[in-house]
Amino acid sequence: MPRTSIVVSHFDRPACLRQALTSIAHQTSRDFEVIVVNDHGVDSRGLVEAFAARHAHGPRAFPVRYDHRPRNAGVAATRNRGIALATGELIAHLDDDDLWRPGHLAALVGALRAHRRAGLAYGDALVCRMRRTGGAWRRAASLRLAVPYDRALMDRDDFIVPGGMVHRRSLYDRVGPFDERLYVSDDWDWLLRATAVTRFVRVPQVVVTVRIWPGGTNLSACRDERRLAALATIQRRHGTQPLVPKTFWEVAQTYDRMRRARERCA
Repeated sequence: MPRTSIVVSHFDRPACLRQALTSIAHQTSRDFEVIVVNDHGVDSRGLVEAFAARHAHGPRAFPVRYDHRPRNAGVAATRNRGIALATGELIAHLDDDDLWRPGHLAALVGALRAHRRAGLAYGDALVCRMRRTGGAWRRAASLRLAVPYDRALMDRDDFIVPGGMVHRRSLYDRVGPFDERLYVSDDWDWLLRATAVTRFVRVPQVVVTVRIWPGGTNLSACRDERRLAALATIQRRHGTQPLVPKTFWEVAQTYDRMRRARERCA
């Protein structure tokens, strides 16, 4: 039985999915399984099965499974479905347009091994604004999202990227599933529920790259009534201060400005 189950949430981004899976294959730690959950988008079974076949044998092999949802239900549902299929004692998440650094699992699983009382480990993220140049996507700018854990800050900003965390399956069983009624920010709600019952440990190194695409295609860029309703639910449920929609880029900007201000005062 693999120690870690990796749940990949996927919807209609086959090119990005291929890159995300490649970043998993490059992990220095190999004790894992991969579960790709397609939220009733264009069927990527062939892509996933080809990837699985390439990594089915040899000393660095790992199992890969594919699940195609019968209806579109949102990212929270894909996460819950993936965890329902998981066999590992640890759960890692990766959205299909994010990329792991090779040492992602080694660092976060190692942190949980070293901190037995912690239920969740997270690392920093490199948040990149993307633009299309000459027919290819390139980074227009990047910022490091690096925030030491502080509950008061979490009440204000979602600074833990789903693809930058690993948590114990036992924590999920205790806290309960991601709220499928929330169109977006279900991960923030779940983290706030989790922090009430366990310790979080931060690994101060970049473990994931988050790409912010133009045109508002990232869920975190959503600013319509569904996003506002989700934030209102989180505010009411957890007693936070009034919340405003932010992308991970905007969150990274907030803490980059705070860091610069501290350095000027030092």
